[in-house]
Amino acid sequence: WLIHVPFINAWRREYKTQNYRYYWVVEDDARLTGDDYGAFFAKYDNVTGDFLSAFFAPEDYNVMRDYNWLVPERVVRKAKEHVQRYSPWFLNELHVLHTLGLATEGEFFAATACNANPDCTAHDLSDDDVIGSTYRPAGRMSPSRWRDTIHSEPNKWFHALKWLGSKRTLNHSIHLHHIDWPTHYLDNCD
Repeated sequence: WLIHVPFINAWRREYKTQNYRYYWVVEDDARLTGDDYGAFFAKYDNVTGDFLSAFFAPEDYNVMRDYNWLVPERVVRKAKEHVQRYSPWFLNELHVLHTLGLATEGEFFAATACNANPDCTAHDLSDDDVIGSTYRPAGRMSPSRWRDTIHSEPNKWFHALKWLGSKRTLNHSIHLHHIDWPTHYLDNCD
């Protein structure tokens, strides 16, 4: 797992890209069958929402406690990071949380932050029939399986096509300190 959001925000600030309506983030080992990325993104032009992702039920709420997140379990949400869309407002909110020292595994961070903030709206890509049969953090597709899938499951996202990417590795250790959530994030948690 990686934490995408701090890097997205650093990129936005470095290149002064504050004027986009939304920001799509696609991992380098995720692919859309049919390769019509423009049609996929255009499909969501009129979908409002601060955060679009494929969501799934967290199996382990203890990970949140490991990072000192003080949110009730019923607010914890988990999202597959492979393909996601963020509004500029939501990226700014996530930046504020990061500046306060708050972070967790990427699959939990944005999803839980949106779910805990009463002003944030989310849309589940899983509801739109755009997620393929292999689309999970531990998913793996061989090149031969990918060639077969291109035709059998058109216009769907798949993860992980590890053979597409480079052999690079990242050390993404993060040291965190205990902090309390900003009050407005917990307004809908009672």
